[in-house]
Amino acid sequence: MRAVRLLAGSLRSRAAVLIARLFSFSILGIRLITFLLLPVEIVRCMRSWPWVVRFGEMFLPGQSALGNLLRYHLAQSDQAAWSALVHNAWDHALKYNDFSSIDDIRRIVDRGKGMLLLGMHYGAFFGGYVLYQSGLNPAILANQVNVPDLPRAPLRKFLANEYVFRGSYDGIAKAGYGERRFVSMMLARRPGMIIIDGIAEANFILAKCLGVDYPIVIFPFKLAIAHDFPVAIMWFSKIKGKGYKLNIREITFSTVEEGAAQYAALLDQIVRADPFLWFYGPDFASYCDRIAGKAVR
Repeated sequence: MRAVRLLAGSLRSRAAVLIARLFSFSILGIRLITFLLLPVEIVRCMRSWPWVVRFGEMFLPGQSALGNLLRYHLAQSDQAAWSALVHNAWDHALKYNDFSSIDDIRRIVDRGKGMLLLGMHYGAFFGGYVLYQSGLNPAILANQVNVPDLPRAPLRKFLANEYVFRGSYDGIAKAGYGERRFVSMMLARRPGMIIIDGIAEANFILAKCLGVDYPIVIFPFKLAIAHDFPVAIMWFSKIKGKGYKLNIREITFSTVEEGAAQYAALLDQIVRADPFLWFYGPDFASYCDRIAGKAVR
């Protein structure tokens, strides 16, 4: 089944690029791809429909359930269309997307300590590829359970397979390599950075976010404090009529609680500004109803 999903994703990406090429990689062609992908996206995510509607009720009150369902899946289809362009037609993608914040990442990395780059799954899902194409050298870390699913996104060339989370998440271990060995090898990279991804089910701390106590994974903040790593948060905002803008915000903290609170506060701010750009919106709605003891209507 996983092989089928991978093949389907690859075919969708190739078809999207072919259509974009037929329209000379114009905005019109990319919008056409978005609308062609919309029914595929809607059918593929049928199980999440109740939570999409619930999320819309929470953050876009007064809108119809059907309208919110279409808004969310249209946003996801748009991200898929632009992802295909970024991964397969980089020079054309640069015309419509703003990746200038890469310079902010370079300035952090040039301090010589490497960095931890935390994603939010907000706006677009081609951050690793943008870093790679910009001459940086990211390594993506993920929970061992989630590693087989990561190639569904074009992340496999960046996946740090030799370092995956096992057990407690408080360390990184495989073939005898522990956290200290991992850190020393990362610092030897020039430049060196880590993207923390795919570790939702881990040790966490609750922080105020979007009106609830929301679980934030603690590992990145513990690792940063233990080894004095710079930490930045990465997300993509939508450029009206075009693609996406890469945003970077460096955060500083002395405790795990402070780091998690800053992450949660930023997530709260950007999600409220444009809720349906957040991939995890339906999961958030499900979480809220679970802790409130509610059932989906």
